[in-house]
Formats: sequence, C-alpha cells, structure tokens
Amino acid sequence: MTEWRRQRSQSLVLAALLFALCAPAVVAQTSTPRVTLSGAVDPVVAGSDQSVNAMFEITLPDGYHVNSNAPLDEFLKPTRQDAAKRGASVVATR
Repeated sequence: MTEWRRQRSQSLVLAALLFALCAPAVVAQTSTPRVTLSGAVDPVVAGSDQSVNAMFEITLPDGYHVNSNAPLDEFLKPTRQDAAKRGASVVATR
C-alpha cells in the first residue's frame, strides 16, 4: 500500500471514530426532554388582595439538571419562573 493510501485510510478511520464518539452528544442536545409538572393549590376562593398557597414539582429525566436562580458562574443562565404572565405573583419560594 502506498504511503498516501495508508494516510488516507488512517484519516478515514479517525474521522469515523470521532463521528461515532460525538454522535450521542449531538442527539442528546437536539432531542426534547420529557419534563413533568405536578402541583397542588389550596382549595380556597381568594380575592385579589389575598394569597393562596401552591406547591409545584418539576421532574426532569436522568442526566438533566436545573441551574440555581443565582448561579455562581457568570456564563450559566439562572432559572426563573414568571407567574405574572398568568395573572399571579410569587411572594416566596423554597
């Protein structure tokens, strides 16, 4: 086998290996995770000046995470929720 053919074969094998190693990461970044949301609200009628207790739980698939609302790294996006878009406001979180 000539030197050129050997180098070309090695390059193709290396490219195929790199593709095989990177493919799962690409698929993971392009697929949509299944996130579930469950919650409960106190069964009371409240006026506009009253508050109601509500609790929500968000479940993420294995391998996913949520950043803090105040991440220490400036390049991380903080987690935020906006209940005001639905006509509510959040006064306390745990």
